[in-house]
Amino acid sequence: MALFGMYRQVQSNRKQSQPQRKHLKKNRKTKKTLKASGYDYQITSKEALGGVMATPTSLTKILNKKTILDIVASIPGMNDSQLISATKLKNEWQVKVKRASISYKVRLAHYQNQAGTIDLYSNEIKQHKNYIFTIPEKYYAPYKEEDAKLASSFSQAANSAVISSSSSEESPAESSYSEEFNNIQNIIAGKGFDITPVLYDGEDADKAMNENKAPQNLVHDGVAKGYFYDSSTVHLTGLGTYSGEYSNPYTITNKTINIGSQDYKNIPYSLNGNSISFQNWQTKTSDGHTITWQMKWDNNAQSYVDSKSQNP
Repeated sequence: MALFGMYRQVQSNRKQSQPQRKHLKKNRKTKKTLKASGYDYQITSKEALGGVMATPTSLTKILNKKTILDIVASIPGMNDSQLISATKLKNEWQVKVKRASISYKVRLAHYQNQAGTIDLYSNEIKQHKNYIFTIPEKYYAPYKEEDAKLASSFSQAANSAVISSSSSEESPAESSYSEEFNNIQNIIAGKGFDITPVLYDGEDADKAMNENKAPQNLVHDGVAKGYFYDSSTVHLTGLGTYSGEYSNPYTITNKTINIGSQDYKNIPYSLNGNSISFQNWQTKTSDGHTITWQMKWDNNAQSYVDSKSQNP
């Protein structure tokens, strides 16, 4: 009877250890080291990009996860990094990796034609880098016609807005829109702004954090200060974690202003003479929560941004 009892105890211990072994195996499977295939995506440091253009086809439609991970592994210094996650965020891919014990977040988006943008940053070492890359022709080919139509429609709208004010066929409304559209970049050039998350799932952001409904760093890490440096670039910084100054491209449509980061895309604005105001906009987190953002002009933002050291 004693031997039988010992046998039952051994079997019980084995059963209890099985879930733990399965859990360890599962963890091993989720760890993936990214290895660059050697394909040349022509990744280079980002130069100043053009300003006003049509919104292109989403990169999440053009490139699949496998190709996106190969691009990430091809970024200078990122080969052999460990994959944490790869997520589709509206029009962009967001990839989280770890390299030499340092965590990085990478955002990849479609800029125009075969050009894509890469936004690489790490809070741990306060590093922020921007690159451009070339989308392989075989992946972009099916979307050439779609993008051409978008660009054509946008171009026609822009051209119709710049009809000479001296034309007898041009209405006062058309003349007004033409002047406003062409003056947008002049109006915003050099102006500073603040971007802040104000609501989390419809609730005041500070209140949601105090009640542990929202991430505790929501406002602290979400706030951005910046200014429109020229017709295609903004200079930005943040609070605490984003202590350095960095630049992002921006584009303008007749309805929205789009700044580098996915959170700052599709910012609705309105014109009133030579004054521009912004409406709040919303984004979704990877786990389905809704963040409402607010953008306001800030006369002190430029001096605040310029006081920060330039990120490498």
